[in-house]
Amino acid sequence: PTIRKEILMNYYIAYGSNLYSEQFYQRCPDSVFVASGVLKDYTLAFCGINGNAFLTVKKQAGGSVPVAVYRISPSDERFLDVYEGYPNFYTKEQVVVEVNTDETIEGTMYVMIDQPYAYPSESYFHICSMGYQELGFPVEVLEDAISYLATSSAVGHNLQFYRKRMGYSQSKLEELCGFSKGKICKLETGERDLRKVSADVYTALKRYLRFEDSCIFLEKPRN
Repeated sequence: PTIRKEILMNYYIAYGSNLYSEQFYQRCPDSVFVASGVLKDYTLAFCGINGNAFLTVKKQAGGSVPVAVYRISPSDERFLDVYEGYPNFYTKEQVVVEVNTDETIEGTMYVMIDQPYAYPSESYFHICSMGYQELGFPVEVLEDAISYLATSSAVGHNLQFYRKRMGYSQSKLEELCGFSKGKICKLETGERDLRKVSADVYTALKRYLRFEDSCIFLEKPRN
């Protein structure tokens, strides 16, 4: 008799370009769609290199992100590890999503290691939009993530990213730049808009944090 070996299939939670089935099934041929659902207390974010950013999720009380739940094989997961740049660009977390009002599923989700907010390419955004439309998700969720990039809060997060990359505490950076106490905190939370500070303040921050102007004054890619 033929002995059939069962393949262990794990739950995988998708929220970005992998929502688009044509693309996802090419990447993960063993995968099986299980259900659409909602990831509670998270929000979508475009992060990475400006003009080539990718989606990730960030914890946010009261937020929600539409997701798809798949069963994937070990070989599918190995491919996703390579595609997502695990473990250097994305990490993996176990999360619980709601698939019905009274049902939940726990699965693996890829989450980007902290990167600055940035705009995606038009092609990437289009693929994500196609996935949203295919599953009946509101495209406004993606559009809101794009709109957030123009806020002082997003710019403040990018300032925080570069400060941490250089290893400075808020107080140390204030000391180096000759700022009053609490100024960096207000800039990082978006209470004060970094794009509207004086030239002297901006120049001092740029000197010590070594960021490019395009990382602060984000612009949509023209492609």
